[in-house]
Amino acid sequence: MEIERISTGIPKLDEFLSGGIPKGLDAVLHGDPGSGKTTFAIQFIKEGLKRGENCIFVELDILPKDLRTKMRLLGLNPRKYEEKGKLVIIDGVSGKRVGGASRERFTIKDPRDLNSIAKTISDARQTLGEGGRIVIDSWASIALNYTSEYRGLVRFTEAFIVESRNLGYTTLLITDFSVEERLLKILRHITSGFIELMTKFEKDRKRRYILIHNLQFTPHRESLIPYTIGKDGIQIVESKL
Repeated sequence: MEIERISTGIPKLDEFLSGGIPKGLDAVLHGDPGSGKTTFAIQFIKEGLKRGENCIFVELDILPKDLRTKMRLLGLNPRKYEEKGKLVIIDGVSGKRVGGASRERFTIKDPRDLNSIAKTISDARQTLGEGGRIVIDSWASIALNYTSEYRGLVRFTEAFIVESRNLGYTTLLITDFSVEERLLKILRHITSGFIELMTKFEKDRKRRYILIHNLQFTPHRESLIPYTIGKDGIQIVESKL
């Protein structure tokens, strides 16, 4: 049986993933600040839009205007696809501020409330229709509100994953070092894959690596994959052996 796959938007990375991420599954993208997680996510969304897919970007860390600026710097015109009804950017930041107002059509009224997050994402999926890509940038920001009691967050995440799979959406959940180790292990258990962006200093130089820990239905590279971040985003600097 052949597995249908979608491109990450990073061509050489797809070579190490047997052609890409299995369509309709979900993966955690984990890494330290500055490792390129949002850049990876934008390339992932850009690739989907290029292929005519519905795309949702749930932004919980920076204002949508700043996300759109990052998108444009990577060669993606978000307004073009928003006007076509192919891209939805969900504002999960404005609601964190007292009296914070948002001009976005889709805004999470209270980013600390899981029901509010779930409803806004569900509304966006219903608007776009079935099939496409979703990024949550970042799931770590949601987890910061649940440092001692995980059950509600785990149930929310499980329900989100199941609904996304049923509607044919391929999902990236972004995390970082702020997520407690026990909670990260739970997340790895309930998702289909775990990809880590790593930064190391070797001979006084910063080196970046991607490590594919696991991805369901996917034979993949087991060792570190070097990459750089430039004006065109993440680029793999080693071809498949």
